[in-house]
Amino acid sequence: MATATAVVTSTLTVGGPRKKAAADLVPESERFLRACADVANALIEDHEATKDGRPPRDIKLNALRGKMSKKHKLKNIPPLTAIIAAIPEHYKKYILPKLIAKPIHGHNLGSVQLAPLTHLNKVTPLVSQAASHESHQRFLFFSSLTSVTDKMTVTAHDSSLDTSLRSVTFNNGAAGGISEKLIKPWKLPPQKTYVLHNARVVDPVMGTVSPRVVTIADGLITAIGVSVKLQSEEILIDLQGRYLCPGLIDCHVHITSVAGEATLGGAGMGGDPAVSYLRQPFLCRQMLDRGFTTVRDVGGATLALKEAIEDGVFAGPRLFIANKALSQTGGHGDVRGSHEKSQSCCGGQSGMLGVVVDGVDECTRAAREQIRTGADFIKIMASGGVASPTDRLTSTQFRAAEIEAIADVANGSGTYVTAHAYTPQAVRHAVVNGVRGIEHGNLIDEETAELMVRFGVYLTPTLVTYDAMASNKYAGFLPPTNQAKNRAVLERGLESLRIASNAGVIICHGSDLLGPLQAEQSREFAIRASVLSSTKVLQGATVNAASLLRQQNTLGQIREGFKADLLVLDENPLDNAAILSHPEDNVLAVIKDGRVYKSGYRPGKLRNLMPSYVAGPTGPMCTEAGATGADDQDQANDSADFS
Repeated sequence: MATATAVVTSTLTVGGPRKKAAADLVPESERFLRACADVANALIEDHEATKDGRPPRDIKLNALRGKMSKKHKLKNIPPLTAIIAAIPEHYKKYILPKLIAKPIHGHNLGSVQLAPLTHLNKVTPLVSQAASHESHQRFLFFSSLTSVTDKMTVTAHDSSLDTSLRSVTFNNGAAGGISEKLIKPWKLPPQKTYVLHNARVVDPVMGTVSPRVVTIADGLITAIGVSVKLQSEEILIDLQGRYLCPGLIDCHVHITSVAGEATLGGAGMGGDPAVSYLRQPFLCRQMLDRGFTTVRDVGGATLALKEAIEDGVFAGPRLFIANKALSQTGGHGDVRGSHEKSQSCCGGQSGMLGVVVDGVDECTRAAREQIRTGADFIKIMASGGVASPTDRLTSTQFRAAEIEAIADVANGSGTYVTAHAYTPQAVRHAVVNGVRGIEHGNLIDEETAELMVRFGVYLTPTLVTYDAMASNKYAGFLPPTNQAKNRAVLERGLESLRIASNAGVIICHGSDLLGPLQAEQSREFAIRASVLSSTKVLQGATVNAASLLRQQNTLGQIREGFKADLLVLDENPLDNAAILSHPEDNVLAVIKDGRVYKSGYRPGKLRNLMPSYVAGPTGPMCTEAGATGADDQDQANDSADFS
């Protein structure tokens, strides 16, 4: 039978005679391709020879690669991945098994997929992974590149060609074979399996506490029982009767508004956005350490921030975002002062927290834009506000048709609209036109509360922000004109909370803090506890909040199949929810998605609750949730140690 025909057809011909030319006249990229093709042809010729009944040659692949490298005067030997890529697809199923007749050693596996022999006929995604088998089955290099017979170019030839395909571009120009670990080195490792026993499980729905054993694996609560059946891979943690509470949810935050400035004007309301972006990781970490495993950002946070936390770039709570809040001209989201005559607001109709829109068409377009850029819901400004410079608290904002248009976009996208509103008139205007959430609501009355119940509308009060802005601790944060508006809503806030609760409105936890006031986030619990029962206060930050987020089947409770978002507490929050106002003393551990993000101890209290913790930016934290990649301590340190 005839020997093999040419296998590379674009930039060179293999298998036939070539003209001799001075090596220095041929580009190195061309010489590299010729060397790969020569090795591939030798393998093809050997395969074809076996069809004639001749025994296969014992091809020493490394020696052959070295020979062709020398022949074409290359500085480096072509990597095996490039050789395999040069073999046409219809030959690979015959040739590749021969490459594992002997073990292949000494090569970087970071840019190729390892696949067992049984997977030869499958195209495997190019993801680096450890290849191990109890029988030590030999593995082969399996390229997911579909073809190199159309285009194959070398973008840069250097020493990395020995061990990596990173410098070789195939077909569409995409980098071939970079492992996910190299692309996203911050990706978190798989979650461990913990068995938390001797735990008092807090049920915010029933308002009860029960002794239980809780198993968490792969980020979920996988079992809840009364006895321990420990498997070899599970880590046993003895909570010694401490309370296990669902992770907290704050339904009204502005992560864009970071600390670093002393006034409202500098608290994320303007200036260089990069300043805010660089400080947001610090704020996210603080929120998580306080026990907030989930937050809803109602204006400012971006999809990039949400994805960074999800990927593990830095630690933070799970995010649900509105992107930018929508405001009418002169509304709560319009930060221009009375003497500013520009027709364009906040840098082209858009600021850090919101965007100014008018009319049905602009409202529709803006709502769609928020959805396009990753919004989980839509936020609108339906009344005047404390922080805005020109509107009155009593103003009702957006026409009915504008709100209806925004709600129509949200409904069509499978989500909802929530509205900033204080007065009964503004709340009713928003509710009857399709809004399903009200932020603040400090001035509502009984009639308005009953309307909210009939329409199934959620209320998220944010009492701590008014209390903080009125305190001497933050004197000067608000301009004088805003201080008067703040006093008006502060005085009515607790009474409106009581009215809403008595009417049966579903109340969620919120804080709405800006700039340096973010440090007061947890104080909302103590403020609410002055008028509501501790059970209702806790429900607002767990089950009610999860329902608002439409995550009632995954968040807010300790149940099998739910996200493993858990807090370890010294005291029962159902007896005294105000303990959550002091997380530095009472939140002993924070677990989110089954990962330990905070684990600390105090003398005579908890010591080494969770394994492998080191000093973090805000106190001891477990390295399994960080980016350090530190190994776990030995099994002796994996178990709890209490004094």
